[in-house]
Amino acid sequence: MNSARPSAPIGAPVRPLIGRPLQILLTIIAGTIVAVIAWTVIAHFLHILILLLASFIVAFLLLPLVNRLERGGVPRLASILLLYLLLFGALALAVLLLANPLSHQLQGVIASLPTYFNSHGHKSGIELFLARHGVNVTNARDQVVGAAKTASGAILGNTAGQSHLNEGRRDWREGVILRGE
Repeated sequence: MNSARPSAPIGAPVRPLIGRPLQILLTIIAGTIVAVIAWTVIAHFLHILILLLASFIVAFLLLPLVNRLERGGVPRLASILLLYLLLFGALALAVLLLANPLSHQLQGVIASLPTYFNSHGHKSGIELFLARHGVNVTNARDQVVGAAKTASGAILGNTAGQSHLNEGRRDWREGVILRGE
């Protein structure tokens, strides 16, 4: 006789080794681990994924124009290059046209920033708001103005330098050379 345990009849339900609640809990834990690992990988390559997504969007938006130019007899590669040149040219033109007005507006905001902090012995609205929320405003005025000037110098950089260079050229053309200022 065979001393082996009798097997279950074919088609009979098999009893799981672990209970259903434990199986659900282990599935949730495994899913969480997979999600954390996936998020870590995605976060590591997020800047690349954003660029890839942006390139897909640009290609999707330019595709009808490329197809129309191709139907008009322009080779596909030439139409793609032409559209990208037009796109980059429009972006460069927008930057050139907007940089100077934006830099002047930012300089105006920075110049008027000290007036937001009233120095006539009365606290301004900003100082009252900060004091109500427990922020020490003793040196806040100097810190905010200094931080704004530092940030504007970093943002404006070449634009402000370019405007000073243009003013210097104008002074030189008029024969006025200011030294030591």
